[in-house]
Amino acid sequence: MVAATAAGAASPDRPAAIRAQFDSEVPMPGAPPQAVQPVPELPPPAPNSPRLRSRPTTAGPAQVYLLRGFMNMFSLGMDDLAVMIRARGMSATVLNHADAAGALGQITSRYAAGDRSSVILVGHSLGADAVIAMAQALDRDGIAVALAVLFDGTAAHAVPRNVARAINFTRYFTISPGPGFTGSIENVDLRPDPAIDHLNIDKSPALQARVMDEVMRAAVPKSGRAARRR
Repeated sequence: MVAATAAGAASPDRPAAIRAQFDSEVPMPGAPPQAVQPVPELPPPAPNSPRLRSRPTTAGPAQVYLLRGFMNMFSLGMDDLAVMIRARGMSATVLNHADAAGALGQITSRYAAGDRSSVILVGHSLGADAVIAMAQALDRDGIAVALAVLFDGTAAHAVPRNVARAINFTRYFTISPGPGFTGSIENVDLRPDPAIDHLNIDKSPALQARVMDEVMRAAVPKSGRAARRR
């Protein structure tokens, strides 16, 4: 399922520090839809891939990874969300998009050890792009992603089949289902809101509250949600 929401019209306004790197990729309002851009692949899993190992499984607390964007300077909303998540009794790891491979190693190691806790990925700008790269890498290793949240990534992306739900808060690019995808996708078009720009989108209290609601729902593994319903 793919959903879209919107709210009014404003022209793109990327700050100078971001503009030089990304403006060639930013579609102006009314421009044709952008082609989905390939995401650079993260390193393949080690030879002792989770696919090749059999261990007793458990579902511990959710694993939440929040990825900052360019130079770690413009994505401090990820830190705000981490504080909120920790206040709810979950662990949250904040890192730069360039360190995504390290986070991927942590997730695959825990999976190989039998941990089936929910994996939640959140990112802003280049960190949003890294969320998709991580999800694609986890898909190759058979690991599900309960929730992927993108704050204003720098390209259009196809969401891989292992993602249960993806939400894209955007002023520029949309996300769409990749091959075999059966989850839900929501693109939230924020161009109509003149108060939202690329640098503050991740710091919006309203959007952060929305993300927290989604995180709390996704944090319970499927088996746990079924037990609660019974």
